[in-house]
Amino acid sequence: MPEPSASSAIDVHMHLYPDERIAAQAMGGTSRAGFGGTPAEAVGFMRDNDIVTGVMCSFTPIHDMHVANLARIPGELAGADRAKAERDVLELMRFRVGERNEWSCDISAEHPQLITFIGVDPVLTGEELEAEVERRHATGAKGIKLHPSVQRVNLDDERWFPALAAAERLGWVVLTHMGPFGEVSGDYATVERATRVAERFPELPIILAHGGGPDRPATLAALDRFPNLLVDTVSLIDAARVNELSDEQLTAELRELGTDRIVFGSDYCFIDPRRGLERLSRLPLTAEESRAVLHDTAARLLGLD
Repeated sequence: MPEPSASSAIDVHMHLYPDERIAAQAMGGTSRAGFGGTPAEAVGFMRDNDIVTGVMCSFTPIHDMHVANLARIPGELAGADRAKAERDVLELMRFRVGERNEWSCDISAEHPQLITFIGVDPVLTGEELEAEVERRHATGAKGIKLHPSVQRVNLDDERWFPALAAAERLGWVVLTHMGPFGEVSGDYATVERATRVAERFPELPIILAHGGGPDRPATLAALDRFPNLLVDTVSLIDAARVNELSDEQLTAELRELGTDRIVFGSDYCFIDPRRGLERLSRLPLTAEESRAVLHDTAARLLGLD
């Protein structure tokens, strides 16, 4: 792995897929940023843009898959036969969680610059969630990716807790989507819910994606109260509202959050990381502040420093 330069970045929020067809499905049928979403493509892109480490945020949209598979059960099936068909669907969903994590960990083994944050889902029992964390830790994973809105599970739902307890014990990091997702309510992932998790697991670093979501005052208050909370730069340095800010105004916002509590994330392959990297490069941050956002805080969290 190359030595980081002064401008090297760690991207804590990337999405990769086994092939371009699956990636296109995840992106709604077409790529808005022009990426195919495969590991080989990502590794080349990272090399060309001085991104020394990327975190693959691996999760499976179990809720939607479960609903779709249940809908395929023939309507005339009833009684014990329907019950068996529904159990088979449930078992398939449980298998899909582990299958996706195994693929991601295999990619990390092949490309050490790609770190895996596994997906977990309450379709697994508490004991199974704990075992899944421990199993993937043994193969090099370093965290968990949660997407409460897609998974239709509240961020502070206690069904997550066995996985989060194991993550805290193993020195992992959690990155969670915050706010709404498309037409899905943001109530699944509010700052209030995040603070309940932060209080329950005080030694677990929790990165609130998308700058903590739309409720900025709540995010500021939460960061002030809970030292284990951080935010990533997705939507924080490159979004419609942000693009209207001057560089000085955006710099003031980042400093208000705390540049040591912000880690660079792009949401690749949905978004082109170069836009955020370019904006950061021209902000009037000190070298130390810029380095913290781009690299150093994430390196510390991931045990890379």
